Amino acid sequence: MSYYSNTTNIRCFAHSLQLCVNHAMKEPNIQEITKKVRKIVCYFKHSTTAIALLGKQQTLLDLPSHCPIQDEPTRWNSTLYMLQRFDEQKRALFDVIIDQNNFKLIKDVNNDDLVLITEFIKILIPFEEATKMISSEKHPTVSLILPIIKQLQNYLNKYEKSNSTVINSFIEKLMLEVNNMKVKYQEAIYTLKLASFVDLRFKNCKFLDTDEYQMLKESVQSYIMDQNSTTEYKSEIKNKVTNLLWDDYENESSQHDELERYEKISQFRLTDDPFIFWKNNKYEFPNLFRLALRYLCIPGSSVPSERVFSVSGFIVDDLRNRLSPKNVEMLVYLKFNKFLLDYVSIFTHIKINY
Repeated sequence: MSYYSNTTNIRCFAHSLQLCVNHAMKEPNIQEITKKVRKIVCYFKHSTTAIALLGKQQTLLDLPSHCPIQDEPTRWNSTLYMLQRFDEQKRALFDVIIDQNNFKLIKDVNNDDLVLITEFIKILIPFEEATKMISSEKHPTVSLILPIIKQLQNYLNKYEKSNSTVINSFIEKLMLEVNNMKVKYQEAIYTLKLASFVDLRFKNCKFLDTDEYQMLKESVQSYIMDQNSTTEYKSEIKNKVTNLLWDDYENESSQHDELERYEKISQFRLTDDPFIFWKNNKYEFPNLFRLALRYLCIPGSSVPSERVFSVSGFIVDDLRNRLSPKNVEMLVYLKFNKFLLDYVSIFTHIKINY
């Protein structure tokens, strides 16, 4: 336990977003609207006749052949998907309900509700985008936390005031929840700042004010000055002068300008991979590379580990219930790492069949 006593605990950001939106969606008016939509979706989910008529109506109206989506109330994004699909298919849905004389399903749904549904979708889409980004497995995610919080705050602040008190109240509630969410990460704020700084996508730290950014740079510079490049790094830096006369001079100057050179690098696009940069420049920025190794490896959410448990559930089913724990572990490992076999086969010229 002593080994972990000084570690920083970073809560799952995907779960924090889930709680943030779930709390905001508990507003009575929002609950009432989603309840109306859920009732219509349930009708189609339990009626093969209605689904068949829906398909024909979609063809007549030149709409995508999509079925209604039933939400899971504990997952807000499933409610978003349900509202999006309802908004897309509302003409066909209403036509089928009217043709079947089932007016009680839509008697409480008015034009104001339809407008509100469109607004809800527009407001919630950035939160869904944030959830998908933080759940990535192939890119750093801990460095996303502070930029995402700042972008959500900016988005909600810039959102135009609506004539609807329901929409305005919903935005205010979301803003309150986002602000509270940021407070929950104060204990790990320094770790999150450093992670974003060594991520080339957010190296300018636009989510910080000028004083905070300057303090962060001073902290990083202090770290660089305290570090001495290891023998391994010294021996592999390209074009390094090996003459003992100039060894200290080169080492001292590189420490002083490492941060300055890093700041001059253009900020990456969101789709770029900072891991590639550090792989190619680890000897150019040896001290910052150590920071990147230390902080960019931290996952911003527990989603990837939860996917592992989900895959285990698919592997061990009623027809494969005699698998030993060791075999299950190996099968799960192969599932998530078989791309390494492709990588090995390229360089060994061995054809691998799965």
